[in-house]
Amino acid sequence: MQGILSRFRCWRHGRGFGIHSPFAYTLITEVLRQRYPYYGYADISPDRRIRLLFRLVTHFRPKSVMIVSSQPRLLEGAVRRASSRTVIGAPDADFVVADAADCTPDALGALVVTGVRMLILNALPETAALISAAMPCGMLFDNRRGTLFAAVLPYLPRQTFEVRF
Repeated sequence: MQGILSRFRCWRHGRGFGIHSPFAYTLITEVLRQRYPYYGYADISPDRRIRLLFRLVTHFRPKSVMIVSSQPRLLEGAVRRASSRTVIGAPDADFVVADAADCTPDALGALVVTGVRMLILNALPETAALISAAMPCGMLFDNRRGTLFAAVLPYLPRQTFEVRF
């Protein structure tokens, strides 16, 4: 029964129903669940997670991005195509892209600080619980297929959304 309710909640949230936050509604409908191709899709990988990273960087325009992955070249390419002014590798980055397979749980928990937007690839089910518990504020978007996006911003209430993206 829990699986049916979870799928229904994902379906509803994915279309914007039941979401009262303008930030979350815009992010879900215009970035996470965007069906139309962006201008740079031809130049990056056809992998859906790389394209999601491209859309997120295009939307937020971060000043600096930190990439924690064993294969950073592919991720760096998507960030560079989305925003040529973004600095990659800054220790005080305002956007973090982490591959959960390359991070320890303690390292993932330490990445959650106020004012950081995070995209976590290859996340295990317990990764969402770990990130959610470590977040002092902000919203967590979980697609239940191994990708998480956390917006840890002080002006956002703590909420978790299950959305297919």
